[in-house]
Amino acid sequence: MTLVENTNLLKDSAFLRNDFFKEIEKHEPKEVVAFFDTCFSGFTRNGESIIEGDRDLVIVDDETNILTSVALALESEGFVVDTYTNGEEALVGLENKEYDLGLFDIKMPRMNGNELLMKVRSSQKVTLKNMPIIFLTSKDKEVDRLQGLMHGVDNYVTKGGNLTIQILIETIKNTLKTIQTISDKNEN
Repeated sequence: MTLVENTNLLKDSAFLRNDFFKEIEKHEPKEVVAFFDTCFSGFTRNGESIIEGDRDLVIVDDETNILTSVALALESEGFVVDTYTNGEEALVGLENKEYDLGLFDIKMPRMNGNELLMKVRSSQKVTLKNMPIIFLTSKDKEVDRLQGLMHGVDNYVTKGGNLTIQILIETIKNTLKTIQTISDKNEN
């Protein structure tokens, strides 16, 4: 059975809690994209499309299977996604392209997520400095969350446990919506 034929996986709470990334890894990228297209096509909130126009996102994570599966899921939702496997490469990319939101892991080689966050927040480039950032990390201790928040992370999502791709997508959308609301208020 293909992923597309088994959209009931999204209703299975064990799959949503623990096995999402493991299950995705078993399938070819094209099949994963078709699965997400089938499951999430036509989702609306209050009669409006969940995503209003393409949004450019950057994902930075050294775990390539997580990087790939999250990127595919977000692309199937209409996001335009660029990926990097370490903070140094990501910083170069961030300085050369404007993104609507960054999704950073913390534990990475060559420059960790906290270091990348601090460099972004201290950038002279206003659009980079003000870009919303969500940590997507396995670090779940209070001290890790507090450190991220003190350095200016906008949201913090912990890998594993009860994380589902739907929760991650909603967190991204709500973060973008909040930033847009603040921006709109500042313009008025």
